[in-house]
Amino acid sequence: MPAGVFSRRLTFLIILGLVHLIFFWQGDILFAYGITGFFLLFFISRHPKTIMIWSVVLLAVSSLVVSLLYVDDWDGMQFGVQTGHNTRFLNFKR
Repeated sequence: MPAGVFSRRLTFLIILGLVHLIFFWQGDILFAYGITGFFLLFFISRHPKTIMIWSVVLLAVSSLVVSLLYVDDWDGMQFGVQTGHNTRFLNFKR
């Protein structure tokens, strides 16, 4: 299918997602799927090796960003470990 058909479908998905997001439920995923679909249009007719390189790079960058967002204490780098009903903290202070 040509990219024009996908663009029309993704535009409809974004509009439907926005309507659903505004009027029905704030946790709607349709809008995010539409935006992600437009991003994926860049990868149509690319070589599999190019797609694999991009996927590894994007996975590494997103993992780094998420891990940096969840660091509580930069001095002690304290991470919570869930064990049953109690939470233990691992301290890596020197």
